[in-house]
Amino acid sequence: GKCDKECNNKECGFNDCSAEQATETCLAETEGLGEDLSVPPSRDIVELHITRVSSPSIEINIDLNTIVYTVTLGYTMQWTDERLERTPCLPILPTLLSLFDGLDELQFIQKTELRHKFFVPEVVVMNSAFGPSSDTLGSSLFGFMQGTQDPLARRELDSDDATASSTANTTASRIFHVAQDWKFFFFPFDSHDIVMKLHVPDVHISSCSSDQIGRDLEAIGGLIPDGRGWSKYGSVTAAHEEASSGEICILRVPVRRDSLVYTVRSILTFVIVVQAALLAMWLNPLAPPLVGARSGLLITAMVGLSIRSNIDYGLGRIDYFVWADIFALLQFFVVCLALLETIYVHQLAISQQQAKAMSVDRVARVLVPLFIYPVLVIAM
Repeated sequence: GKCDKECNNKECGFNDCSAEQATETCLAETEGLGEDLSVPPSRDIVELHITRVSSPSIEINIDLNTIVYTVTLGYTMQWTDERLERTPCLPILPTLLSLFDGLDELQFIQKTELRHKFFVPEVVVMNSAFGPSSDTLGSSLFGFMQGTQDPLARRELDSDDATASSTANTTASRIFHVAQDWKFFFFPFDSHDIVMKLHVPDVHISSCSSDQIGRDLEAIGGLIPDGRGWSKYGSVTAAHEEASSGEICILRVPVRRDSLVYTVRSILTFVIVVQAALLAMWLNPLAPPLVGARSGLLITAMVGLSIRSNIDYGLGRIDYFVWADIFALLQFFVVCLALLETIYVHQLAISQQQAKAMSVDRVARVLVPLFIYPVLVIAM
């Protein structure tokens, strides 16, 4: 039917008017009320619930030289705003303020500008890696708990009847890129907390102080990427702290690195190479051909260990030693100790102290590979 200008209003349900006609009229009438609906209501409390978690990843960002945790969160927010009952746009607010999937860039910008005319809380992350504006907002559906029908939603979107009251809500999804301030001293046996500082500007998050968000995430799961070298080893916790622009909800997800692959590839390799090199200590140090072979094997092992220890751990640029560095240095030290023992025994032999040389060597060839080296490895 044709839009009746006399009935293009809340009382008539905007008759057969299009979304553009209804929006233009009701916004003009809303501005005439002289009430700023873009600021938070008097009861500045929002209840936030996480409903979905998907596509988590933990990656090093080379440009930022930091770990970035990326995750898509689906969430709902509910708040009380008595002012909405007085706005002429009340019946069509769900259509007016919702960001639907499939909007092109221009439509998204227009919808976003409309949302700025009303108070619609948004979740941001204070420790975002690239700034809050880089956290991509997906669909964001605005609605009410009960009340009048939304004729535009029913007519144009063929959706269920949207309803209205003073209690509003949004159902949204957003991709977050969260920077993590991690230290890797215990690599590859390190454990950390994924920290997300959720913030809804200018309001308080009631579900954070009660740790409801933590329980939501614990029940949903899926916070850690499967098969990507990490596992969760504790419960998700939520705590809040006050800020000048509202409340910050700090979520912590305890994770630890899966060290099995590194243990097999590097640690076990180190141990095998060192023990194989220490077998050279059983060569007779008094026989000229064998003492050269013995020294050559030990020196070759030291060169191999030096090359193997210069691998990239994938931790970015760090200016401190990690556990793996110290362990590699220990391997080098043990082989160097065996080489020094070989040189000392050889010097005893050429100075006509063969008996003492053999005594020292018999003790060292057992003490170093079977006692000193295993004790140092276990202690590490």
